[in-house]
Amino acid sequence: MNLSGNLEVTEKGMAIIEPSPSEKVLRIQIFDLVEAYRPNWIPLLSRGRSEALKYLPADVVQCFREADLISSYSDDVIIWWDKISKIARKLGKDEKLELGRKGEKLSIEHERKRTEREPTWQGFESNLSGFDILSIQSKTDINTLMIEVKSSNLGWSNASFHISKNEWNVAQTSNNYCFHLWLLLPRPKLFIVKKSKVAKHIPSNQGLGRWSDVEVPFSAVTDEDKWDALL
Repeated sequence: MNLSGNLEVTEKGMAIIEPSPSEKVLRIQIFDLVEAYRPNWIPLLSRGRSEALKYLPADVVQCFREADLISSYSDDVIIWWDKISKIARKLGKDEKLELGRKGEKLSIEHERKRTEREPTWQGFESNLSGFDILSIQSKTDINTLMIEVKSSNLGWSNASFHISKNEWNVAQTSNNYCFHLWLLLPRPKLFIVKKSKVAKHIPSNQGLGRWSDVEVPFSAVTDEDKWDALL
């Protein structure tokens, strides 16, 4: 509706109703629907076309086929896949941030109860610190404790966490540093892990190669049946 109160076709609407191949119209519609509704299969689209098509629902694959997005290498199709992949990657990053925040909030609550003091949410204030929460050793020991929080919504056998070079460098500066590993589903479980356990899985630089990030399975540093807190 314009300022005069009359209905007008939007730019996207014009692109659909203008005379053009039906495949082009379908591509526009599919893209807009994916962007607006964020279906649960959208992360698959960042894997590349062939990999995504292996796992997408059959009705979605049929829509893609009718839009000639399955086998064509035309410039329009390449641009479409690149654009949809960017959306999928961005949403993936947003979901990871949200997942991380859930774990950090749980650790804040845990430390508040454990120490009866208010911890500092360092990860919220700065993402350069190399740890997420600054707490204390215990109710009677006010020496500081750095906590790096990692979260997963997968089962224990499939869960893993990433450690950056910066996080590990900071961990090396203090003996009072530990990891909080959260399994969020079906109910949050906390595993508190000393850095000495994680150290066994940290790579080393060799030759001119320099590591920047490492993935470690929860199962490598925890016991499935021995968690520290159930919230």
